[in-house]
Amino acid sequence: MSTSRAKSSWKLCEFVAHSSTVNCLALSPSNGRTLATGGDDRRVNLWMVGQPNALMSISGITSPVQSVTFNNTENWIGAGSKSGVIKVFDLEENKAVRSISGHKAAICSLDFHRYGDILASGSMDTNLKLWDVRRKGCIFTYKGHNEVLNCVQFSPDGKWIVSASSDCTIKVWDLSAGRMIADFKNHTGAITSVRFHPKEFLLASGSSDRTVKFWDLESFRLVSETAPEATGVKCIQYHPEGVAIFSGGQDSLRVYGWEPVVTHDALPISWGKVADMAISGEQLIGASFAQTNVSLWCIDQKKLKLFSGDSVSPTEREVSPPLSASTRRLFEYQEEVASERHPTQAPQPKAQQSQPQRSTSEEGKEGGDSPPMELREEERKQIFEKRLKLVRTPPKRTHDPFQPPVDDKPPTVLPSAGRPSYQHPRVEPSEDPVIRAFIAPPVSQPSRPSQSKDSRVVGEIRTNHIDVCQILKSRLSVLKKARSEWSVSDPKIALDLAINSGNQAALVDVLNVLYLKRTLWTLDMAVASLPDLRLLFKSKYDAYIVCGCNVLKLILKSFGPVIKTNMASPPSHGAQAVDITREERYEKCHTCHSHLMSLREDIWRLQNAPGPASKLIREQALVDVFSVLD
Repeated sequence: MSTSRAKSSWKLCEFVAHSSTVNCLALSPSNGRTLATGGDDRRVNLWMVGQPNALMSISGITSPVQSVTFNNTENWIGAGSKSGVIKVFDLEENKAVRSISGHKAAICSLDFHRYGDILASGSMDTNLKLWDVRRKGCIFTYKGHNEVLNCVQFSPDGKWIVSASSDCTIKVWDLSAGRMIADFKNHTGAITSVRFHPKEFLLASGSSDRTVKFWDLESFRLVSETAPEATGVKCIQYHPEGVAIFSGGQDSLRVYGWEPVVTHDALPISWGKVADMAISGEQLIGASFAQTNVSLWCIDQKKLKLFSGDSVSPTEREVSPPLSASTRRLFEYQEEVASERHPTQAPQPKAQQSQPQRSTSEEGKEGGDSPPMELREEERKQIFEKRLKLVRTPPKRTHDPFQPPVDDKPPTVLPSAGRPSYQHPRVEPSEDPVIRAFIAPPVSQPSRPSQSKDSRVVGEIRTNHIDVCQILKSRLSVLKKARSEWSVSDPKIALDLAINSGNQAALVDVLNVLYLKRTLWTLDMAVASLPDLRLLFKSKYDAYIVCGCNVLKLILKSFGPVIKTNMASPPSHGAQAVDITREERYEKCHTCHSHLMSLREDIWRLQNAPGPASKLIREQALVDVFSVLD
């Protein structure tokens, strides 16, 4: 790898953001230079990207913060809590503007309307709600999803809103008509991120099924989809000009085109669980979190193949036409022209009428501060009317780009990424709001250790390296044997081999492959895998827990009705003729049922206990999946 390519991405910094687990974060949409974080300590902290001290620490939230977002002018922050209460804070006046409630479970996603003081919220209660922040009331409640809403977003022109869920569906709602106009169901895993194209009638969605899909918002059809990545897609972001889309995975960044699909670039970036990305000039800022730490990364777009131009093949140039070559309709950012057609008048699929339900008085009782309200037609038009000019828009500022580290020095950690003692962030006086490029503080040079100490450290590293190599060799050996058995006999034999090997990493690898081959699953495979799923849920690795969630949901969806039917009507032993096939099926269903009931108790306990498994189980809505057995 060349030096220029090696420095196309680098870690800006890593710091302890909260005194307990970080649950969410958001970068400012205009330039990615401001960061908001929320955690189990019931605080929202505001940071300047690249600076070690918090600008502001907001308290007054009574339960862990699960989601945060900026409004379009970045003078408000919305924070959704585990209890279902939403707080809106005014950063200029340094006070809470509103406290609104109505959801019956944790708030998982938030988004402000582009032209008005309207906030959308998606919750674990599967509902999408629209709130008038100024009037402190619920405008609409949209129902139709079956699991947690992971992402909600308004369209660039403010006329539609899209909701994406763990039930593998994406729904597009028309705000003026108050109904669903499209329902996309092609994903096979939970939807983790959705983004509208900044100019065209095009929607992109990223999913845990490891793909990014593109949807035409005129015909409401699938345009294209990417090949599966190595891991699930965590976050996606369009280039401001709409020429490409950035896809963030567990340890990589990919740059895609969509008509047809082409991978312009792929960078290995060990940022872990990337939660948000934003464009800052000619750089892409990525933010991820793990436990109490937040990491910030910078990608130089000029070093990517698509934008550098010197590494793009002629084929890629041919299959990726310029934006001006597209014939798709564009979003209207200015006042509408009377002769032009409203987006809701575009061709629509045949009545997928999932009508929104207006909030009832009971929904607003929690907290006693968010009564629902009925809007007159003229009031609704006023709320969703587009404006030529945004109010309270701050003057545009230019920022110096972040500089890559010199001589490949390791990134500065502010403070140590271990588990240092935590103090609430010190609020810095905002004398100059311009965010400067990050400059590492001076580090005193330690005295040179003795030669014997150097030898001891090298010896420890070599010993650990040998241990890691042995672990990987053992894992590879199991996988080779499983592949061999699979190719000559039955996938069940390969699964049994992975289970009996005692190598949990190899078992997770096999289960991940089988999860993608859903038609291969049998009741025998469910019986064999369920006991080991209990161990996966108790693992300290997120990847193992996610694998357990996926396989458990697949088993319940595929065999839940069969198990329930057989448990409700066991075979009669008094009959003269014995149905051996039915007896065997009943025994397998009885075994599965016993394991599933034990897993249900474990999951209920883990969901309410501290630790990494708790948040993952809540995101997957596993407790609700067991309802198929009731």
